[in-house]
Amino acid sequence: MKNVLILKPVSIFSTLETILKPQRALPLLLVALVAACGGAGPSQKDINKAFSEAQENAVKALEEFMGKDAGEMARERMKENPTQLRLLGCATAENTSGHRCDVELIEGDAKVAIPIRVIKDDGKWIIVEGLD
Repeated sequence: MKNVLILKPVSIFSTLETILKPQRALPLLLVALVAACGGAGPSQKDINKAFSEAQENAVKALEEFMGKDAGEMARERMKENPTQLRLLGCATAENTSGHRCDVELIEGDAKVAIPIRVIKDDGKWIIVEGLD
């Protein structure tokens, strides 16, 4: 009898079945879920922009309450002693919207870690808690 090579047809389903064995399926599923949820939090750049907008909104509120001179003094002080936020990490907020982030508030040599909550509205991040 001659040696006969018998080829088994391979379908895409058997290939997927090999890829999606139980030990391989969980990481793929988790990646897909995170991507589908849009769970990405804000970047350092997003936090910087949100903080700048929060500072400007605070100055505008000060101007409305105390007058234009008070706003100019506040802006001058911010230029002389700029305050920065350094993003330490974020996680999706539980029982509320947005993300809870730990940031380091830096002014001169002084540093303090504080929690904030941010939400994304119309494509931009807004700080809604933590800078009181």
